[in-house]
Amino acid sequence: MRRLIPALVLACACACSAQPVDTGSNDRELAALERQVFQLVNNERTWRRLSALQWDERLTEEARRQARNMAERGFFSHVDPIRGDLPDRLKRAKIPWTHCAENLLQEQGYEDPARFAVLSWMKSPGHRKNILFKEVTRAGVGAARRADGTLFIAEVFTHP
Repeated sequence: MRRLIPALVLACACACSAQPVDTGSNDRELAALERQVFQLVNNERTWRRLSALQWDERLTEEARRQARNMAERGFFSHVDPIRGDLPDRLKRAKIPWTHCAENLLQEQGYEDPARFAVLSWMKSPGHRKNILFKEVTRAGVGAARRADGTLFIAEVFTHP
């Protein structure tokens, strides 16, 4: 039986409108941010004696698609108006799962966005549950930045 773990959205949905993505964003900078978010999430898990998550490149690609789509198409939601909800997106990407969850963040102007993301998620019951859910074993993180500096982060969790 497949089980989707619900998560709360950290901010309200934005009006759907095309937004310019910051093409000057350094891919290395975003990749480093993604790894930092992943490590901070694992720190929360291991501090509570839960097993660390394994980095999954396919989940990372899916998380990056979600972050880019939110940034480009001007929405903030677990349901992509074109690609659907997380189970639909994982199915389309041919990623197997028995448990899945997703945490999202939209922010602008924080000096340490990775720490802000994880601290915010840990204060939110739904996001915290996703991070500390012992059944998930893999995760991927994606980030995208709009030209106005708004940052979108998505983390996808699964158990195959």
